[in-house]
Amino acid sequence: MSNEGSEPKVKPEEESIFNRPRPKLKLAPLKHKQDSPENDRKSSDTVEESEKEKKVESEKVKYFEQKKIEKIEKEKELQKDKEEELRKKQEEKEEKIRKRLERKRNRPPLISLKETIRYIAGNGKLSVFSLATALIMIFISIFLYHMIFSFINGLAAPFYSIPPMIEEFHHYFYFAGWAVFKFFFKASVTIFIFYITFMIAYLISSPLYSFISFVSENIFKGNTAEEDNEFILDYVAEDILQGLKMTAVALSVTVYLFFINFIPVIGQIMVFVSYILLNTILIIDFTATRKEWNFVSRILWMKDNPLITLLIGGSLTFVAIIPLANNILAAFLIPFLVVY
Repeated sequence: MSNEGSEPKVKPEEESIFNRPRPKLKLAPLKHKQDSPENDRKSSDTVEESEKEKKVESEKVKYFEQKKIEKIEKEKELQKDKEEELRKKQEEKEEKIRKRLERKRNRPPLISLKETIRYIAGNGKLSVFSLATALIMIFISIFLYHMIFSFINGLAAPFYSIPPMIEEFHHYFYFAGWAVFKFFFKASVTIFIFYITFMIAYLISSPLYSFISFVSENIFKGNTAEEDNEFILDYVAEDILQGLKMTAVALSVTVYLFFINFIPVIGQIMVFVSYILLNTILIIDFTATRKEWNFVSRILWMKDNPLITLLIGGSLTFVAIIPLANNILAAFLIPFLVVY
């Protein structure tokens, strides 16, 4: 009963979504936070970084554009250098062609072999000196040829005197090779002996050959017979001195080619080609010396006249191969070639 005078108990109201207390939105502080100096600083830093990145990117673009421009300019310079080099090469080529054509225009017309015989037979001086030179050459060369031939042939005979034995079929190929080697070896030895005697006779007869060349050139140019008297004793001494030089060169080459001749096949080819060039130089030496040609000019003349070089040098080389008769034939052939 003690509870009758007390207040009744209030039953708590159940919490629902309608009567639940709602949290207050703190919008003002958030807005205040966004506008704070710290955020402004961060924003300005971001802008600066963005500007720096743009600047770096712009500098990179400028750098690569500059490199591209430099590359293009360099390629243009290289192209210009190539064009300049090609232009110079073309000018040099045209200059060579011009000089060659000029040499051909200035070259006097060539006479035929028939006209050469007519020149010799129709002029008393040429006929007498050609015959005298031939007789001197024959006497000196034949006398020396047989003495040297016996000595050299005795030394070189063991290289080809014993033929290979033929026991099987393939031995015939060895025999054929031996026969070819023997022929070319003996031919080269014959040429070697011929040139030793020939150069001695050439040295003694060089003033006469020079006079023949002098007279034939006057006939070709249409000069009078009195102008032949210009060939004085000073020229004779000069011709003998030049003959000594050519004899020394020819004998040195001959000794060298004698040892080259021991190389099978290749050696013989080198010997024949060398003698063709050497013979041509010996024949044109009289005219070349009078015109004061140097060695390069003589080589250029042979290069510009390959057929005449082959005719002059080849004919004398072919005559040198013929045993016994080579000295006689060469003695009459050389004055003819000098006039030609």
